[in-house]
Amino acid sequence: FSVGQAILQCLGCLLTFPRARSNRQPAVPTASSISVLPNSLHQDIINSLASTTSFLHHSHKDREHDICQSVSAVIMMVFQYSPNPAHHCQLLECLMILKQNILKDAS
Repeated sequence: FSVGQAILQCLGCLLTFPRARSNRQPAVPTASSISVLPNSLHQDIINSLASTTSFLHHSHKDREHDICQSVSAVIMMVFQYSPNPAHHCQLLECLMILKQNILKDAS
């Protein structure tokens, strides 16, 4: 459990400081961690994605965010590996801040 939390903290740091014009999509490894970490950490993963999304929105309103380029992959991972519909809703609500027409990515 504590190792999983340490991994999430590390991934959270990567999400918070994305490199400009980078091909790396740090949201994807964070979202994909939901497939290997225990169910007890799923809420922490969603919270990490949500807080980073909010941070990116408020700090870089004029730029396109790295997470916008990988929205479909993030949604797919969470929908596939988290059985909790509350996680699905929380993720979609947070991603709606960054990208309009999020339902096109979710379907």
